[in-house]
Amino acid sequence: MRGLGRRRRGEAVSAETDPEPKSQEIRLRGTVSTTAFGSLMLVTRKYLSVDHICTGAGLARQCAELETRVVSRELIRDENLPWWDFRYAAASVTACVSFLEANINELYNDACDKPHELTALSALETGNLAAQWSGYKQKNSWRLMDRFQDALVCAGRTKFDMGKKPCQPVKILTRLRHFLVHYQTESISTPQQRRKVARDIEQTLKGQHFEPNRFIAAGNPFLPDRCLGYGCAKWAVDSSLAFVDEFNDRMGLPANYERVREELALPILPKGRAQV
Repeated sequence: MRGLGRRRRGEAVSAETDPEPKSQEIRLRGTVSTTAFGSLMLVTRKYLSVDHICTGAGLARQCAELETRVVSRELIRDENLPWWDFRYAAASVTACVSFLEANINELYNDACDKPHELTALSALETGNLAAQWSGYKQKNSWRLMDRFQDALVCAGRTKFDMGKKPCQPVKILTRLRHFLVHYQTESISTPQQRRKVARDIEQTLKGQHFEPNRFIAAGNPFLPDRCLGYGCAKWAVDSSLAFVDEFNDRMGLPANYERVREELALPILPKGRAQV
């Protein structure tokens, strides 16, 4: 929720006398009568950012359930399990970047449509955000991280240092998502044969020091095979939340996912390898 009621799911609005009525909250008891209340129109506003991060965390938890078998030294007889672990992690990465994009877009949208509900921001600040969004629609592209930085500038807040946490992990995360979504296959016999972009992403990911996929042998390429497991999915969720938490703190905005915060907490698994 941004300010008071940004995340309200519905509003009761009178449409009888005002061609552009202001939103108002009406609490009704008993049977609703059009004679008593006139014409009512229910306006809904869907925010997907919370759903995206819950999806990312839920998929990461699926990875954890599979990899818990590694910790318990359970013999894995289903040869498909390692690849489901891989797939859940890849989908979690995509969901986390979708969360980042939806979250910042929703802020700009609210600044355009419902600036009075962004009570942590002044009219000048919400006006700056709305103007920035209108300008964006005239452009061909607007990079994700730039949208967050520009929002901070519009509100007169301190910009992020892009080379440090919490920005650096999120920049790496978005590169990984781009690599997966726009994937180009290649034949590999040695690491040196990989395309330079793949080698660069692989090195930055290794620098994040998360646990690789516990099912896949060390002889497989790190990216994408060994990279995508519970360690990567947990890192994606935690990094996304840390970044948006810091952004909200700088903007003075409450986190719209606070009500599901406990669902987003992921366990730490002991190190171990699967017995496949």
